[in-house]
Amino acid sequence: MKLVMTLLVRNEEDILVMNLEHHLRQGVDFFIVTDNCSVDSTSEILQTYVDRGLMEVIDEPSDTYAQAVWVTRMAQRAVQLSADWIFHADADEFWVATQPGCLLRDVIPELSRQSPLWNVHRWNAALHVGDDEQDWINPTLVKFFDTQSINQHGHSLPPKVLHEAQAGIQVAQGNHSVVWPSPGVTPYECRDLVILHFPYQGYQNYEKKIVQGGRAYSANPDLSDAVGSTWRKDYLSWMAGLLPAICKRRLVKKKIWNEMKSAGRLRLSPNPLVVQPISFDVADQERSFDADEGVICLADENYFFGVRLLYHSLRQKRPLTVYDLGLSDKSRQWVSSNPN
Repeated sequence: MKLVMTLLVRNEEDILVMNLEHHLRQGVDFFIVTDNCSVDSTSEILQTYVDRGLMEVIDEPSDTYAQAVWVTRMAQRAVQLSADWIFHADADEFWVATQPGCLLRDVIPELSRQSPLWNVHRWNAALHVGDDEQDWINPTLVKFFDTQSINQHGHSLPPKVLHEAQAGIQVAQGNHSVVWPSPGVTPYECRDLVILHFPYQGYQNYEKKIVQGGRAYSANPDLSDAVGSTWRKDYLSWMAGLLPAICKRRLVKKKIWNEMKSAGRLRLSPNPLVVQPISFDVADQERSFDADEGVICLADENYFFGVRLLYHSLRQKRPLTVYDLGLSDKSRQWVSSNPN
């Protein structure tokens, strides 16, 4: 079985490696990725997977968020590459099996006997008001997930699709459904897989996503206002300066969070995320550097996530000097508590 995952990304450097490495461990054979106008290190990260023969990247310069068109294009490309099964993910979604100890690769061959098209439901990361004190929420550290997930405006979270490779399919905006080329094919509900969803990873991350998505939707005259309504509404709130307070109110109080947990609504992931670090060549690991070789960067609080990424990418083999252009006390404490 050749399992292909499609991914549409834009400025996802903070979570992209976690996502790709997780799905490689789940048995994905190949990625087809559309990079839509990324200006951070997303493109460089993707190139490392292209160099490993694990990925094909489509550069999409259009700023209209025509997701249905772009994902359908990737699905068609997957068919050309002899995929057997395809699923369409976002960078904040991690697919897992519901049976502990199983992988996607274990589950999907059993599904193929019943239907070529499946709906897979999503569980949102269960966060509370205390989590908003972090500037970035690491998905691998989240323990509980909401089995009755709703979106930011209180509506039930729609599923995503997994399907056999088939020429002529059309993927809908949001990857929530597929139009099959022949009549009579309807999706089955998949209880053997679930998607761990991280729509909120701290306010700065969420604001970036809303600004990007809201502007793109506004620039696309071919989509109705009902498409992307969540991003459109939050984009208007952002322009009015109301989004920080709205995001804070959406995070439940710890007392309510505990009540949801006691009622069984919040559950541990059936297969927790354990993302292994990227492996490097032995020659690279053993390389030595002169004592006076290091890296200098500048950062304010808005860009501090980039400082953390840079620090981890250096793997403590080069010292990092940070010029403080407006870091918070918490960020300065993080810098002082890490070696080199």
